[in-house]
Amino acid sequence: EEKEFSFKDLFEAIWINKFFIIIFPLLVGSITALYTLNLPNMYRAEILLASSESKNQNTSAASTGLAVLAGVNLQSTDNKTLIAIETLKSRKFISEFLIRHEALPALMAPISWNSKEDILEVGEYHGSIQQATQQWKRIFYVEKLSQVQPFVLMTITHISPTQARDWLVYIVEDLNKSLSERDVAEVKESIKYLEEQINNTNVSDLKQLFYGMIESQTSKAMLAEVRSEYAFRVIDPAIAPEVKHSPHRAVITLQSVIYSFIAIIVLSVMLYINNYK
Repeated sequence: EEKEFSFKDLFEAIWINKFFIIIFPLLVGSITALYTLNLPNMYRAEILLASSESKNQNTSAASTGLAVLAGVNLQSTDNKTLIAIETLKSRKFISEFLIRHEALPALMAPISWNSKEDILEVGEYHGSIQQATQQWKRIFYVEKLSQVQPFVLMTITHISPTQARDWLVYIVEDLNKSLSERDVAEVKESIKYLEEQINNTNVSDLKQLFYGMIESQTSKAMLAEVRSEYAFRVIDPAIAPEVKHSPHRAVITLQSVIYSFIAIIVLSVMLYINNYK
């Protein structure tokens, strides 16, 4: 005949295995602590940006239609910001950035960082650019902070705070330059098309409209060529952080002790119940 399992039996099961219940979590905690001590400190550098475009274009329906036909870009500030963010996340931009700045060894094969001399020791990397791109996406974060405000936050996490800061500076410069060159190329194509339309029409009103659009696009091209902060301007520049971002060694160790303590109690009770029956 089976007996009912009571709280007294529960405490008895714990009491019988009290030494194992105490020693096992401490052993797991000690091993975890040693493991976390071998983990490198990770530092997160941040940079706060704002869209360089603060005003939307006001155009009539007719000019908007002609602008689309001519390939003229009349996107709003929000759309341009989203395009810039998605460009930063694109495989093409990331791979070109990593190759241009010779960042593959520091990204994929960092060995250690000497905080006193600020020297990053790296190994050799012979893997693919696709693997490097995936790793970059793990350490890089970019997001618009609000749907209303034009602020964008970028962060990079790395064992070297100086390297993380430098990459943020470089990627903002490269993004502004890339978008500027792309827009200038688009503007030149649009102007070429508008000039052809002027030569092909005898309607004076259309000619005036085309001339106005050419003037607007020419101003845009000049602005793109002379303004270094074309897409984003820096609000809070990146600095090399002094405080590590991770790992949280005390938290990891404490969690391992708690989880192992719960696990060994459950195991002890289950074994006791099995023998009890």
